[in-house]
Amino acid sequence: MVREREIQVDALRREISQIDATLTRFDSSADLRSLASKRRPFARMELPSRIVNLLGHSKRGWVSVEAIAAQLIADKGLDDLSGAEIRNMTNTALKVMRKRGIVEHDETSKRWTLKP
Repeated sequence: MVREREIQVDALRREISQIDATLTRFDSSADLRSLASKRRPFARMELPSRIVNLLGHSKRGWVSVEAIAAQLIADKGLDDLSGAEIRNMTNTALKVMRKRGIVEHDETSKRWTLKP
């Protein structure tokens, strides 16, 4: 499964390169680096760090992926990205963090909290 995802990621990177080349062809002054920030809204390890911070400051204890994503969008001003993209990134990060023993997931309520 991991290998399949790597193949998909490679294909998407090639597509992005082709789009970049097309944009440059039509507008050689286009600043493609400004577009890169839209592709990667979070720096390396920024997303897990922000999630831990949000969960740590949550007064409700257990928090849904949707609530975490909404707060991330508000904090970073990510209006140009879809909520679904941020929710997917958040959900993936939470699953990795659960495997590492950082967070807990309640299957019934579909909510997350920091592990004590």
